[in-house]
Amino acid sequence: MIQRILIVEDDDILRQQLARGLQRHGINTLEAASIEDCRRLLAANDTVDAAILDLNLGDDNGLDLIEPILAHSPDCRVLMLTGYGSIPTAITATRRGAWNYLTKPAGL
Repeated sequence: MIQRILIVEDDDILRQQLARGLQRHGINTLEAASIEDCRRLLAANDTVDAAILDLNLGDDNGLDLIEPILAHSPDCRVLMLTGYGSIPTAITATRRGAWNYLTKPAGL
């Protein structure tokens, strides 16, 4: 059962809306706007059950977070969410351990 989801999204409005929607379903959320924020949250928290990662995080790439998240929480289900979907990035994401890959907009 998913109890805590990490959301890494640089669009503040989208991140906050997603968090509120999940919280209405009784899911605890951790929110990060950047790779650095995500790394700080991982260091300060116990395991996470799932993670929703934006592919493009400013100048950074959400793909670079998959392996550190899975090292921190091996059973975490990682979902890549992107407005710039492509077959090569989908393949890369799943090879790195992502559970699924969706293009925006995606419903809760």
